[in-house]
Amino acid sequence: MAIPIVAGFKFKLSNNLVMGLESGVRFTFQDDLDGSYPKDESLKALRFGNGNSNDWFVFTGFSVTYSFGKKPCYCKDK
Repeated sequence: MAIPIVAGFKFKLSNNLVMGLESGVRFTFQDDLDGSYPKDESLKALRFGNGNSNDWFVFTGFSVTYSFGKKPCYCKDK
């Protein structure tokens, strides 16, 4: 389970061409996404990082979309 915090923008470049950009951060409720804090005591020597806080992860995306045929619903005629 994670809490998403995301923001993005979408720009109409032409009637059929759209560009999008988004970035997001997610706070998780666990501390073992990257394997930095294994719970097995025999692997205690392999632990790294802060074991007192949960993991976060970030993503960023860029997209270009071309619509064939009927215009998408977000494209209004001028």
